[in-house]
Amino acid sequence: TLGELSCNPSIGGIGKGHLVREIDALNGVMGSVADASGIHFRMLNRRKGPAVRGPRAQMDRDLYKENMQHLLLNVKDYGMENLEILEASAEDLLLDEGEGIETLAPLADPADVNSAFEEDSGNKNERVRLEKAKALSSAKANVDHRRARIRGVVAIDTTSKERLEIESATVVLTTGTFLRGVLMIGHDRYSGGRHLRDSEEVEPPSVGLALTLERFGFPLGRLKTGTPARLDGRTIDWDACNIQPSERPAVPFSHVRQSRGEEPPLAAVGKLIDCYQTATNEATHKLVSDYAHLLPQYDGMDGKGNGPRYCPSIYKKVERFAE
Repeated sequence: TLGELSCNPSIGGIGKGHLVREIDALNGVMGSVADASGIHFRMLNRRKGPAVRGPRAQMDRDLYKENMQHLLLNVKDYGMENLEILEASAEDLLLDEGEGIETLAPLADPADVNSAFEEDSGNKNERVRLEKAKALSSAKANVDHRRARIRGVVAIDTTSKERLEIESATVVLTTGTFLRGVLMIGHDRYSGGRHLRDSEEVEPPSVGLALTLERFGFPLGRLKTGTPARLDGRTIDWDACNIQPSERPAVPFSHVRQSRGEEPPLAAVGKLIDCYQTATNEATHKLVSDYAHLLPQYDGMDGKGNGPRYCPSIYKKVERFAE
């Protein structure tokens, strides 16, 4: 599932478009892969100043996944020799536990760093003072708070189902929807990270990892997405919708492509698609309201869910923007 686009297959937008370009500036590949896989491009907020404009593109899901995998699985061809990919499920953390255990990677409390920095006012070399303050703060954190030290990850190989122990001094968790994930359709509720595309099967959640984080006092919660069901394009009267063509010339995410004055590849050869807009009306709102009792009972906020505002259900849109 490397490169699989969950949910709405678009990249960028207000705010998020800036992030994609920041990733690109740091030599990340998301922008260039999005350019190579985009089938509809627009610059949002064009009527406002440059600081708040946001590039957004609709992706061909199959093409994006294919392009991302091709790039990451052929790392030597693209100058990323230090990248090694293992397809496995992250199940838990490998830990050395004990009171005041030394950490392999320094961890300093910013407040303690500032305090130690101010106390060492006799040292005129600010860089030395700062490094010394960080070391003192990290040592204090070890004594006061450290109960464990990460030394790697427990994983299950996707193919062989073999238990693997991958040792590392530093582990970065990018949990997505998988950390003790729950899927809900109507009043049905079951464990899972996400549905496999075009299938009733689900990718399993990471439960052991969540339990370990909870055991060490990390607060855990859930954000709902409330994603509307996708419609079969064959059932839509496209003539009744407002056409929204891709902008030309299409603005790419990649800084390199921009600096060369190039369009994204599919735009350059005229293989973009049109999008279409439609709107709800009073009859739509009545249908949505009449069937609100069949919606899932989300965790938190008395069943209303603690959801991100950028992924609302159609019910939430009707509720908030009834006009």
